[in-house]
Amino acid sequence: MKNGKTTKTKIAIACQGGGSQTAFTAGVLSSFFENKVHLKKKIVGLSGTSGGAICASLAWFGLLKAAQGDDTPIQKRIIDFWEDIIAKLPPEAFFDKFVAEMMRLVDKGMLPHYETSPESPFSQMLMSNLSSAMPRKFFTDLKAALEEHIDFEELPNLVKPHSPVLIVGAADGTSRTKPVTVRFVHISPELQSTLDYVSKLSRQPAKIYELIEDGKKQGQNFLESLSKEGNGKPEPARANRRADGKMTARRRARKLTVLQS
Repeated sequence: MKNGKTTKTKIAIACQGGGSQTAFTAGVLSSFFENKVHLKKKIVGLSGTSGGAICASLAWFGLLKAAQGDDTPIQKRIIDFWEDIIAKLPPEAFFDKFVAEMMRLVDKGMLPHYETSPESPFSQMLMSNLSSAMPRKFFTDLKAALEEHIDFEELPNLVKPHSPVLIVGAADGTSRTKPVTVRFVHISPELQSTLDYVSKLSRQPAKIYELIEDGKKQGQNFLESLSKEGNGKPEPARANRRADGKMTARRRARKLTVLQS
């Protein structure tokens, strides 16, 4: 309560990277917006890395549009993007499976691994040829897919002084002058056990939809746990490192982080 007015709790959302596995993040964010979290809380910032950066950007753009009166559901913007990039058609499914299997052989040391920059002439030529061979350009051209769902030219007119901040890249959410409560939304252990390094590259519809639905479920559970807390003291954040400094298995699992002040 401030000056007789109820102030909204400020939150920031950090989205972990992980390639295609961040479909889980898309599901969590969808659950948040379906439950009108952006109306009940004040979202002051979003951040993300890799696939998490894409999810955060889509959510951020949706928030900016909603602030201007656009009635397109924010969660729809996020899920529509994933619908555009998954391997829907037979050529896409075949290529996706082929790449995943080749990467598994590389990961096992059965095939050589070559480092090439995405900006190199070879990579550019390869992606151009792949794009021309695929029936849908969004499957191979993520830049085009993002531009389809985010109007970058419109952004200067949408961003206001009070708008949420978007940070793309790694960020330390604990370096604050004001104490914050840190909560994690984790992928279910059962689904986590089915994922490996190579699955980050795969966009098979069944796995993408499974990740999205698990994200929605875990996001809903997270919101319900918050409502049960009421005015009580929130649980302290779980430790992310062991005494010897090594990362815990829970830290390595796909997750979305919510900072609350």
